[in-house]
Amino acid sequence: MFDKLLETLVDNVYGARGAVFLDSDGEVVQHYLAHKSVKELDLIGAYHGITLTTCRKFSEEVDMGVIEFMICQYKEATCIIKTLNEGYFVLLALGPQGNIGQAIYALKDVAKSLNEEMGL
Repeated sequence: MFDKLLETLVDNVYGARGAVFLDSDGEVVQHYLAHKSVKELDLIGAYHGITLTTCRKFSEEVDMGVIEFMICQYKEATCIIKTLNEGYFVLLALGPQGNIGQAIYALKDVAKSLNEEMGL
């Protein structure tokens, strides 16, 4: 079921290249690539997980609350992370022309479904 959720996410967001669902340790649970366009998506997800962990610790220290989204924009891509329950997260990789607003909206729905599928 996780694979279908990620496939639907990528297929329905303009400019999406792939999505990866990871646990709190940065281990891949499931991924989906659009036409093999992001070869290193699992590695990209794991490294962004390290960044997310650091940001979570900082957020706790300064009482900013729970991180909902993290966006990393690069010259050739944008990575949007949506946090899930129990430390899980999903990363959506967009091309340079990808629709960030549409991606955020779609990630909210996918996050709800992923949490429900995990029973969290």
